Amino acid sequence: MMKAKNLWTLLATLYLFFFISFAGSQEPNTQLTVQFHEAGVDYKAQDYKKAIELYEDIVKTGWVSGALYYNLGNSYLKDGQLGKAILSYERARRLLPRDSDLISNYNFALSQIKNEGDMGKEPFVNRLINRYADSFTFDEMMVIVFICFFLTGFSYFLGLFFKWSPRTYVTSIVVTCLLLFGNGFIFAYKVGQQKNLAVVISNASAKFEPLADATTHFELTPGWRVKILTPEGEWVKVKRWDGKVGWIKSDTVGKI
Repeated sequence: MMKAKNLWTLLATLYLFFFISFAGSQEPNTQLTVQFHEAGVDYKAQDYKKAIELYEDIVKTGWVSGALYYNLGNSYLKDGQLGKAILSYERARRLLPRDSDLISNYNFALSQIKNEGDMGKEPFVNRLINRYADSFTFDEMMVIVFICFFLTGFSYFLGLFFKWSPRTYVTSIVVTCLLLFGNGFIFAYKVGQQKNLAVVISNASAKFEPLADATTHFELTPGWRVKILTPEGEWVKVKRWDGKVGWIKSDTVGKI
């Protein structure tokens, strides 16, 4: 009984320590709160450029908020700046992945992308993985992986303590291990997929070389997602969904 009690104490301590590490939240100061409210008033008054200016000033302070990026995306969309709207929505989705209004506006913005049909479709398995991964923030995915790890260890010791039958014991370990490795794989996949991901914010001609007079390889329109490979001065090397690589001006793309 003493060993079991010590085990519970250890697991509970680790559990609380893990969640405390995610407990801190960034709260805006009074000035930013007022500015955020003023931007909302300007948006309702259809002064979208003023709203964008105020929201962008808040972003520059380092305040990270899903609501901030969502409102900024709405303002850009109303102002006709599709690329920047999608970029803002992408940033908001990382913080508010299950917000229905955000998902609706994001999907509408995607439907406005020119040449969208040329972007291709991901394999069915990739779409399933992405749909699951995109339903959670990075922090939430880490919590899920930790819980699966906790359940695996808990099942192991619980089976020993209550002397489960070999079949029940093995089944519980296999199931929890599958959950652990499955969610761990999806988390690693999510990190890898979103690393250096960017959105084209204005029309861009992708060149074979980082030179203005170089031959154009392909064209990119606002809203397209690309992966940044290499920055070089005022140019960045990007990879399109189909693997094509080219150089575009750095001011035509925004990193998510």
